[in-house]
Amino acid sequence: MYDKTIRGASEEPALSMRQLPTADSQRPPQIEGGIPVIKRALSIAQSRLPALLGVVCLAVVCVILSLGLWPFHASRNDVAWLRNTNGVKLGRTGNLLSSGLVDLSDSGRMTMEMWVQPDHWQNSATILSLYRPDRRILFSYRQSLTDLEVAVLRWESPRSFVEREHFYVDGFVQALHQHKPVFITVTSDPEAIAVYLDGRLAREVAQFPFPGEVLDSRLIVGDAPRQTDSFRGYIRGLATYATVLNSEQISRHFQSWTRQGAPVIEPEDSNSSLYLFDERTGNIVHNRAAKTGDLIIPAVYTNVDKITLEPFWSEFEWSRSYWSGNVKNVIGFVPFGMCFYPFFLSLGVKRRAALITVLAGALVSLLIEFFQAFLPTRDSGTTDIITNTFGAYIGIMLYRATLSLIRKRFPDENWLPYPE
Repeated sequence: MYDKTIRGASEEPALSMRQLPTADSQRPPQIEGGIPVIKRALSIAQSRLPALLGVVCLAVVCVILSLGLWPFHASRNDVAWLRNTNGVKLGRTGNLLSSGLVDLSDSGRMTMEMWVQPDHWQNSATILSLYRPDRRILFSYRQSLTDLEVAVLRWESPRSFVEREHFYVDGFVQALHQHKPVFITVTSDPEAIAVYLDGRLAREVAQFPFPGEVLDSRLIVGDAPRQTDSFRGYIRGLATYATVLNSEQISRHFQSWTRQGAPVIEPEDSNSSLYLFDERTGNIVHNRAAKTGDLIIPAVYTNVDKITLEPFWSEFEWSRSYWSGNVKNVIGFVPFGMCFYPFFLSLGVKRRAALITVLAGALVSLLIEFFQAFLPTRDSGTTDIITNTFGAYIGIMLYRATLSLIRKRFPDENWLPYPE
């Protein structure tokens, strides 16, 4: 018989059947109770779910408060002198305020001249306001996209419905296209109001309710009172006359303003205020026609007579900015509903979790709107409370729909809270 052991080979005995690797020995390690690691982690997460969701909810609230209350303080008044020509540039939030009431006319008639240049066609903002807070009346000239809007606003109390009369003039298309200022002249009397652009009649409206009370009013250049409505662009000049100028006078003033930077004023023009914006430094625009009524450039932006929680019926308008803002407010609170709703479910509040979430969203929105009343660059109104609350409700519906899809795809996974 020959020796079955081959020299040079390993002396170790061959593996027995018990030592051969089996399918059971190659399985992933298990922890106590036979629960896989992933299921064990999910079990731990489920036991700590209220705490985890609470942290997420806190983060969501912090983000919402940051977006709603930014910049947390009154911002710089964004008004700067032009370097090489007369005028000022108004940025995102800026205005000029008269030091008191300015007597524009005592005859019930007035002509106002403005040399302005909007910054962008998508803006809608107030260029000039004639404001009488004691009479609760406002007469304003606004940029409405590419149009000039002339408007009269009246209200009985700070929270009452605002009566609005207005009309539009196609006033800024050429100026925006050619990047140049437009010279606007508006004549007003009890019979009619007329708008001239660059010395030519653009529109006349008969029986427009021009308020004679604003002929002795406070001037707000580049903004509106009560709520921020800042104009972005350039103001090159401003003047008023205590009479209705005729077409020849208006054309003469247009030529002198645009060529010399100042109007050639005759005694019969009855000039009541004149702001040439030729100082180019400092914080005062002097009224060259009178000893009073200078325009002040505040160092910090301030909205005159800012109101708190403006009623939604007063805020409503058909403008693009109004509706886009509402859409943003709805979307901004969707994460609130998607996070707080499962949080309250995880606490065992099953039947009323949706109601509590909606009320919590309304409360957070109310707090934001209240504190926005103390921030000049933010608007405080009830429309935002309605849209924010609706956004929280949509978040609840999205969570329910998403959870239903997850449960259909993974029927054995039920660690996310589900309503009864």
